[in-house]
Amino acid sequence: MDLLVRWIHLVAAIVWMGHNYVNVVLRPTYQPLTVNDTPESQSERFMAHVFREHAVFRYASIVAWLTGGLLLWRRGWLIDAFTLTSYHAVIGMGAWIGTIMMLNVWFVMWPHQKKVLGFAPAPPAERVRAARGHVRHGDAVHRPRVQGDRGRCS
Repeated sequence: MDLLVRWIHLVAAIVWMGHNYVNVVLRPTYQPLTVNDTPESQSERFMAHVFREHAVFRYASIVAWLTGGLLLWRRGWLIDAFTLTSYHAVIGMGAWIGTIMMLNVWFVMWPHQKKVLGFAPAPPAERVRAARGHVRHGDAVHRPRVQGDRGRCS
């Protein structure tokens, strides 16, 4: 059971971070939508954005977080990790970072994505604003990692 949960945790984390890697590292020159690219116009640019955005990474974040919590709980480390007690503080920092990242995906990024993708009703100007806010936020979160990756490669 423990090995299976570990593998599920690992695969979910790879899917979750892999989505970020593809969208931030491999395509760092993202161009935000304009009012002319809204779904009412059915532009090719908008449709490309719709197909690029998908739900897998959101659910991978929940699976990674839940399996990580399950692993900590099964070992009896859950409380010590989240309270950063003794030598569980290191794994606890990872648990807190994972928790913050998962909450960010669901409560900051997803509301913007729903507007941009047309899942939530929003006027064209609001969709453009949500797309720009989402890009700025994602850029600020991932820029240190991207610049670090580029520094090692050059």
